[in-house]
Amino acid sequence: MEVTLLIAEVGLVIGHYTLVQSLYDTNAHHHLMSSNASNSNERNEMIFRCKLNIARGIAYMVKGSYKEAYTSFLSSSPSDHDRIDNVSFLVHTQDIAMYTGLMALVVLNRKEMDECMSKTVFKSRFDSMIGLKDALMYYSRANYGECMNSLDTMYSR
Repeated sequence: MEVTLLIAEVGLVIGHYTLVQSLYDTNAHHHLMSSNASNSNERNEMIFRCKLNIARGIAYMVKGSYKEAYTSFLSSSPSDHDRIDNVSFLVHTQDIAMYTGLMALVVLNRKEMDECMSKTVFKSRFDSMIGLKDALMYYSRANYGECMNSLDTMYSR
């Protein structure tokens, strides 16, 4: 699994995004199917899936596949980030929240955003990023001016 993550990291660094996506599709399925039931293996699988979802999200985002990027970032749970040492092998945990929020703004309509904002799990992703949380809330309420102001304030920092 470490080799797969190293290949994913190198693939992102050199811009070989299709490689990163194919690593996920092939190896994650293989590892899930061959996983033992021990706690250590379950934790390793969780770490592997979380890191590979982050790598896949970055690859999709850079390629302009925003819906897939959003889904990949969303698949990497913030509770996993808190429990995993060095989950951010490529990015900081706040970057993951930022990317998730920005991808949500790009791919979700207001109704979908409103549904997401009513879920504690979704909102908790942005607890450390108040400006982004506010921007998402304003967007879901069709208050686009305040949404843009919140994003501008975040960007200015």
